[in-house]
Amino acid sequence: MALLWIDGFDWIASATGQTPTTYLALKYANVVNNYQSRSPRITSNGFALSGNDGGSIITSPILTSAATVVAGFGYMRNTSSSAHSIIRLRNSGTDHITLVNNSSGFLEVYRGTSAGTLLGTGTTQLLNGAWHYIEIKATINDSTGSVVVHIDENLELNLTGIDTRNGASAVVDSFMIDIQSNTWWVDDFYFLDTTGTANNDFLGDVQVQILTPSGAGTNTDFTPSTGSNYQNVDDIPYDSDTTYNSATVNGDTDTYAFSNITATSASVKGIDVNIIARKSLSGARTYAPVVRTNSTDFVGTDVSALDSYALSNQIYETNPDTSSAWLKAEVDAAEFGIQVTN
Repeated sequence: MALLWIDGFDWIASATGQTPTTYLALKYANVVNNYQSRSPRITSNGFALSGNDGGSIITSPILTSAATVVAGFGYMRNTSSSAHSIIRLRNSGTDHITLVNNSSGFLEVYRGTSAGTLLGTGTTQLLNGAWHYIEIKATINDSTGSVVVHIDENLELNLTGIDTRNGASAVVDSFMIDIQSNTWWVDDFYFLDTTGTANNDFLGDVQVQILTPSGAGTNTDFTPSTGSNYQNVDDIPYDSDTTYNSATVNGDTDTYAFSNITATSASVKGIDVNIIARKSLSGARTYAPVVRTNSTDFVGTDVSALDSYALSNQIYETNPDTSSAWLKAEVDAAEFGIQVTN
C-alpha cells in the first residue's frame, strides 16, 4: 500500500466556526490546543480546518517507515505578516523536514524544525486568502537526500544531493500539521509512501469527499438504539451514546448504503473506511470494517475495541472484488459497514 492517510476534515463539525478538538483526538495520535472548522477549499465540500490559538498541532499515528514520502493538501494563508510552519515530516518524534511559509509568503524548506538549516526558498508568493494545493516529496539521506515541492501541480522547489536527515533513523514514520493561531487553513490532505504500483508519487490536486450512510444495507444484524440502523451512524460529528448500533455475537454485520460521489466523473485514488466504536463488555473484543461490492462482503483487518470511543480507519486503494482501481459507479453502488470478529 502506498496511500497511508487522507482527511478532508469534513467529519469533525456540522457548521463553520465550531471547535472540533475532541473529535480530532479520536483519529490523531496527538492533538494540542484548539481548532476551528472553516469554509472549505471547494464549495459545498464540508469544511477546512484551522488552529485557534498558539501551539495548535496535530500529529498522525505511526504510519510507515519509509525513506521517501509524499504529502499533499489544500493550503490557504490567513495571516499576511506571520511566518509559520506548515507540515513536519518526522521519525520517532524528530523532525527531519519542515515546510514553512515565511513572512513574505514564500515557501521555505528546513532540515529539522523551522529553527534548523534552511535548504531552499521558493519563488511563488502565496497571498493572503487564496487557496493553493501544495505537495511535498522528501527523501531522507545524509548526502543524497532530496525535497521536491509543487504548488498547484507546478514545480516550485527541486532540492537534490542534500542532507535531509536530522538525526534519528533515515526514514519518515509520521507527519505533524503545524496550524497555529489561525495562520493558515488546511483541507483535502493526503500522505503516502512510494511502495506499491499505484499512489506512489505526487497525486496532484485532489479532493477528499466525505460519504455518509444514506440508507439500510444488505446486512442489518446490529440492534439500533432507535430508528433504523443507518440513521444511528450518519451523524456529523458523531453523537457518542445518543444514537448507536450494538452487537455481541461474532459475525454480526451491519452494512449501509452511502451517499454518492458528487463529481460526475472521478478518478478514485482510494476509499478510507472510518469507524468510531467502543466495547461495552469486559475482555478483548475486536471488529473489522466491511466493504460490500458486487454482492460480496469483504471483511478487513481486525481492530481491538477500547472501553471508550476511538476511530479506526482502513484504506482500500482498489476494489477488493476486482483488485483494480475503484470506478465511481462501483463506489456509488457499494455498501460499507462493520462486523464483530471476536
